[in-house]
Amino acid sequence: MKKWLLIDLILLPVIFILFPSLWSIGAFHPWFPPLASKLGGKIDQMVIYTLIVVVIFMLVGHLFLSWFIVRFGRQKEAETQTLNPKAETLLAVGISLLMAVSAEGGAMALARPVWKKLYIIPPPSHAIQVEITAQQWDWLVRYPGPDGVFGKTNPKLISFMNPLGIVPSDPAGKDDLVLKDEMVLPVNHPAVIYLRSMDVIHSLDLPNFRIRQDATPGMTIRIWFTPTKKGTYPIACSQICGRGHYLMQGKLKIVSYKNYQEWLQKEEKEVSGRGEKEGQEGEKSP
Repeated sequence: MKKWLLIDLILLPVIFILFPSLWSIGAFHPWFPPLASKLGGKIDQMVIYTLIVVVIFMLVGHLFLSWFIVRFGRQKEAETQTLNPKAETLLAVGISLLMAVSAEGGAMALARPVWKKLYIIPPPSHAIQVEITAQQWDWLVRYPGPDGVFGKTNPKLISFMNPLGIVPSDPAGKDDLVLKDEMVLPVNHPAVIYLRSMDVIHSLDLPNFRIRQDATPGMTIRIWFTPTKKGTYPIACSQICGRGHYLMQGKLKIVSYKNYQEWLQKEEKEVSGRGEKEGQEGEKSP
């Protein structure tokens, strides 16, 4: 009985915890979404560090538990042994501090530079500006147009033809480009996103760029990053936002800067053409 107890308490944790954990850490990059941003590597390091620390504490805890059971389980009669209150307090505080410093402290030390870069340091002046507005159940992506200024919006003006409620009388909004569930950015060029929500809390999830940010109604949250690889990547919502949550899917295309300029000019011409056509129809109507 004691033999099987020893195997159960010592060998099984090693087999089912240590080996899978080491394999997961070693194979982290193959099964994690391919990295496509500069700061993503720092986030990967933080996740790997957290996995390593958790595995170490878990194994140490299991080994100590196994030793206590095997060592004191041999006693025929139960004996109560307690430390003095001072020793118990020091032991509890010491273990808590060790876990806090090694786990939380280490993760915070790795995360602080990333947080500072994403949220505190202003993006470069030449960064591509994009506004993303989340709504049930779409991502509305807006580019400021040739003037580089986003037009004013008014919730009362929201309609099928004007989903963001752009104020028609504002000159800055006449050249704004609005897309649904689609975003295009140039590779190796910084991009700043202004994230908003029209109804409930959503969460912008760009797994390949290690970006995940909640979109809260009434707030505009700025976040910026630099794509490093061309390709088409998913845009998802990681916050359950209603029955159609699964429908909040989009595509982010990373292309060369030349192709981005060509695409942007083509889209802007279509917007300009539609504006001229609407203006002519307005003049003809009584």
